[in-house]
Amino acid sequence: MKTAPKFCGALFLLPLCASAQLSFPPAASGPVSVAAGPHHRLWQTVTIDYLGRVFTNSYTELATGLNFFDPATGLYEASQAEFQITKDGHAVASKGQHQVSLAADINSGGSVELITPDGQRLLSNPMGLSFHDLASGTNLLIAEVTDCILPIRCWLQSPTGGLWP
Repeated sequence: MKTAPKFCGALFLLPLCASAQLSFPPAASGPVSVAAGPHHRLWQTVTIDYLGRVFTNSYTELATGLNFFDPATGLYEASQAEFQITKDGHAVASKGQHQVSLAADINSGGSVELITPDGQRLLSNPMGLSFHDLASGTNLLIAEVTDCILPIRCWLQSPTGGLWP
């Protein structure tokens, strides 16, 4: 008589244990990004132990300019430090918090265009390379920018007429 209740109890618990083991979600193979902002990314890992307990571990990655806001998706995406060459020869970096466009001829007026995250547009033009001596307060012009079409290697022309690679 005493073996019957134990046997019935075991039969009752067996389906519960079997279904619990089959319902475990698969564990991720590594950290997954679950949230992002302009200067941070939140990573999480979810693990399940042999008893079915779920453990969530997370950490925050911090870096200046880590992500940029993509208006097409409405999400922060990872910044990429790379230039794309357009059909007209401009070099454009648009996958960062600041967008930069370099003209095909670096010696043209307004050849560097920078758009800040708040939408301000800044135009500049490199003029040359100089050295400033803090001790004497004098400047020395080392080279000037000459006409150049990107992506061909550009040369700086020294004030004496020689070319600098």
